[in-house]
Amino acid sequence: MSASSHVAHPSHEGHGAAGAAATRAPRARRTWQLAPEREWLLALVAVALCAVPLLLDARQGSAGLLTAGFWGLLVCMGAMFFAAVNCVGGARWWRPVEGSTIAVGRGLIVPVFGVAVVIAVAIATAKPGADAPRVLYPWLTDPGEPLVMAKAAWLNPLAFVARAAGVVAVLLVCSTMLERTLKQRDVHKRARVGVLFILLAGFATMIAIWDWVMSLEPKWATTMYSWYNLGAALQGGVAATIVFTLLTSDPDESTRHDLGKYLFAFSMFWAYLWFCQFMLIWYANIPEEAAYYRYRMFGPWAGLFWANPIVTFAAPWLALLPVRTKLHRGALFTAALVVLAGRWLDAYLLVGPSQSDPPEGGPELFYVIPAAVGMAIALVLWIRRTSQMPAEPAGDGA
Repeated sequence: MSASSHVAHPSHEGHGAAGAAATRAPRARRTWQLAPEREWLLALVAVALCAVPLLLDARQGSAGLLTAGFWGLLVCMGAMFFAAVNCVGGARWWRPVEGSTIAVGRGLIVPVFGVAVVIAVAIATAKPGADAPRVLYPWLTDPGEPLVMAKAAWLNPLAFVARAAGVVAVLLVCSTMLERTLKQRDVHKRARVGVLFILLAGFATMIAIWDWVMSLEPKWATTMYSWYNLGAALQGGVAATIVFTLLTSDPDESTRHDLGKYLFAFSMFWAYLWFCQFMLIWYANIPEEAAYYRYRMFGPWAGLFWANPIVTFAAPWLALLPVRTKLHRGALFTAALVVLAGRWLDAYLLVGPSQSDPPEGGPELFYVIPAAVGMAIALVLWIRRTSQMPAEPAGDGA
């Protein structure tokens, strides 16, 4: 993954190394023109879109904000993991998009804040007892189930909040450390910091996945859950990098082709993990495990369930098969947007069904779509405000 082959283009032939280097040079960046008053207005709209569903229904509103926050977390962390992998491999192809990748990762603070609000609301509204009103995390109110009681040492409010604070601290510190290292030219230090980031941030992200999403259904568990979501993070991170790169710069054909290949590859990787988890649970047909998929595959959630692999894998995979699609700005940009939409749909299928009442309960889109739009606006605004890093650091560290 540290290096990638490039398509031969007629304009590159006969120029040798000098021609290839010239092709790699980043072109003039586009600026994001937005008046300060409009920026503040958009920020208020984003906050309102996330807050109003919470005020109308604390549990469903929390589910919508958690979906949006988890989507943003995976996208931002996926971009940072993508950067770390390229640092470890000593890759040079990604230098024109290095700044865009880090800019996406810099937006991590936005979804983290959203998830923090969700956790605070869930704990504040929880009333212990089997007859208490439902809250986002069922183990907060009714820990009497045998399978839940077995996890009481892990799933309790104090440990839950402590781990959340630790996870946020590790993710922010690791992301800042990687970003500062990328401003230096020492490739060996980049590699060392990249390895450290993958180990520490990877483990912290797994804990976040277990706690913030998997514990929504505490009687269900799978050993592939964290790997499945890490694969989703890489796919979403590359897609967001493509969108931000094409919005703010004019990368050459070779760079666009590389980005398209990575999006194509990580889409296949996510589909592989999706199928493996589904196939193993379906084949074993253990009631405690199969209930998770049974509720999603049939009834009111079936449409969204089967749309997920189509939107997140089949559509971008088929679109990116031809070389020309990877080279075309508009086609690559559209494929990346479709992947980001699929990433949100996948996140909603992890969160939403846990808050419904089987078998009749279906999607509550009124509470989740506003939060998704609000989170997207907030992320774009934050990335725009904080993206000061040049598109390509001076020197290659060779």
